[in-house]
Amino acid sequence: MSKIIRLRTLCLFLVFFVTTCTFANEDLSLWEKRLPITFSGYTKNETLIDFPALIVLEETDAGAGFKYSDFLSPPDGDLRFVADDSETQLEFEVETWDTSGKSYVWVKVPELTKDTKIYALWGKAGVVLPSFTTDGSVWDENYLGVWHMNNATDTKVADSTANLFHGTKKAVDSPKEVEGVIGKG
Repeated sequence: MSKIIRLRTLCLFLVFFVTTCTFANEDLSLWEKRLPITFSGYTKNETLIDFPALIVLEETDAGAGFKYSDFLSPPDGDLRFVADDSETQLEFEVETWDTSGKSYVWVKVPELTKDTKIYALWGKAGVVLPSFTTDGSVWDENYLGVWHMNNATDTKVADSTANLFHGTKKAVDSPKEVEGVIGKG
């Protein structure tokens, strides 16, 4: 019995270790596409620490910027965000991915000032989204719950934090979801 427990513990450790090492060792220079993102709307002198910033991705008519067709690990597996140093990978959560419209992604920016620049990366085959995109890492312990209200086909209202304070709607279509300032509300 104790051999089985030790073997299971070892397997869990190896899975965690391999996943962590894979994230730490991703060579982000191999991503084909790079889009600079600045936060021109933030004009304060204070620095925001570990701030979840909303990034809205949408194809442009000019064709020189963001294009869903450039993703090589569908639907969004090769999406990454990095700091201005082009090496520090930033944690993020995909709230909504809509290849025919706008996609909403929350990126945890380590230090947000009026001069902060980060980059969105995509265009690398054979990769998947890192585990931090679904484990609540974007939202620190000061967030008791974050509900995006974008689950029109389910009665569960998922909490994006690590607290997992999920809610339940009365029915799939009740209350009715309508467009809000940020997506559905």
